[in-house]
Amino acid sequence: MSRDFADIVEGFIEEKRAIGFTYAKAARMLQEVIRLHGQMGCDGSSLSKGIVEAYTEKRMNESESTRLNRVSIIRGLGEYMARMGYNAYIAPRKQGWVKRESYQPYIFTKDEIRSLLRAAETVGPETSVTHRRQFILVLWLLYSTGMRVGEVCALKKSDIDLREGQLIIRHAKNDKDRRVPLCPSVFNRLKAYWDMMSLERYWGRSTFLFAQPGDITISESSIYWFFRKCLWTVGISHGGRGKGPRIHDLRFTFSCHKLRQWVEEGADINTLMPYLATYLGHADTRCTEYYLKLTADLYPSITAMVEENCSWMVPEVLTYEEP
Repeated sequence: MSRDFADIVEGFIEEKRAIGFTYAKAARMLQEVIRLHGQMGCDGSSLSKGIVEAYTEKRMNESESTRLNRVSIIRGLGEYMARMGYNAYIAPRKQGWVKRESYQPYIFTKDEIRSLLRAAETVGPETSVTHRRQFILVLWLLYSTGMRVGEVCALKKSDIDLREGQLIIRHAKNDKDRRVPLCPSVFNRLKAYWDMMSLERYWGRSTFLFAQPGDITISESSIYWFFRKCLWTVGISHGGRGKGPRIHDLRFTFSCHKLRQWVEEGADINTLMPYLATYLGHADTRCTEYYLKLTADLYPSITAMVEENCSWMVPEVLTYEEP
């Protein structure tokens, strides 16, 4: 077989996309494998053990999870090539896997959420007025909708339905689109932000909701920095890397608070779980069931209430109530 290695890699990427993966980041990472293949002078239609080991070797100041991501990508390429009849070394499935403690999400109390959102109004005097507006609205959206921080950063002005009071999340995890209704109080905050930012010349020319000069969006790292400042202000200690609270815990908090509210209201959780799964952008309710278990662990008193399985209330849309 004489097919060029770069074409083989492209075939692998096309297969991944054909079954529903966007595979954008992995496709960029595979360019390094192509370069290694050329530098090591390997046969054009093979993937050698030497290339795999060179690509998956741990790098300076690199986390183990980042390295294992490369292992997973090149293993997938090897399996694809083997299926297609090419000579390929397949990285061991458990190469370098280490046992890690599972992260226990930090679920904020409603009082903590109130304090956190109040702190956002005053924290960081070095932050510009424009950035503060953006950070404050981002925190409100993260808690009130359970959106992922990447989804918030990616919002474009064309994704905002001001007439219906909804956000349109495009190409999120699993390449799923969805609509996220906003409660009136958060929608009013969004509308006020829109009106104020319309006076900024660069914002008017940008496509992003949380635009920065140069038609780029706000970065996840800057949101995390602001979040940490708010935690410090309200006296919630951060346990360090891998310990939290993480900004993603606002998504867990939203879900647990909503589930607890439903249970206390006597709602039929089995009926409502698909609503929450759709709202959060989960592929199915299996991912959402973890939130139900977490809620029961945090609030043991609701366990008996869930077993009663009342079924008299099914909301038309999932809404948020201010803490």
